[in-house]
Amino acid sequence: MADSTPDELDIFMSALQARWGTVEGVGATPEHPPEGIGDPPMVVSYFVRGDVRPAPFIVHTVHSDLILARNTLHEDEEAARPFILRGIEAIAADIYMMKDSARTCEHCIVLDYIGPGPIRWQGTEYFGVRFVLEVKIQHANVSFF
Repeated sequence: MADSTPDELDIFMSALQARWGTVEGVGATPEHPPEGIGDPPMVVSYFVRGDVRPAPFIVHTVHSDLILARNTLHEDEEAARPFILRGIEAIAADIYMMKDSARTCEHCIVLDYIGPGPIRWQGTEYFGVRFVLEVKIQHANVSFF
């Protein structure tokens, strides 16, 4: 049976989603990626990959997708634009809060954003912005040789 105790990445992801919940205009911020998008605008964040350097830290790549309902291209692009700066400001301004929450998070930065443009989720096309984050976390429960 799998251990259900949250690790440092789980704690960070919860803090990240809680932070997204404070951004003006964002509705839902589920703690885990949902099977479908119920009521956009919402932010779905998920782990993409990790790089074990420099030990004992793991540098994780996390995507946060801000998903909006699909209307017309002009309306979608206009609705998405303000979220670019709101998202960058929310994450950049809150690095220390996330550090306190995760206690082992050395840094979280927005590496890039993609969009506004189409975002596919579970086979359905939406519109939004993908934020690419780099998160450096010291994992207490991982032993490095």
